[in-house]
Amino acid sequence: MSYSNNADHKLLIDEVLHRCAKMYQNLGSDSGKTAYKQARIEERKLLRAVRDLDPEKIDRLLVNTDK
Repeated sequence: MSYSNNADHKLLIDEVLHRCAKMYQNLGSDSGKTAYKQARIEERKLLRAVRDLDPEKIDRLLVNTDK
């Protein structure tokens, strides 16, 4: 089942995306490169944790975080 076909999967993926957004939102102008790098690592870890729910969508997000 994919993101758009399963409400439970959508809810879980949306929660992970929300957590990722909040993580970056909490980084301030005084945050160094290390903090941004750590946030990126944590984001990728969270995305990989829900990859099995919709591999196609999560793979696209993972590729976009590499840019």
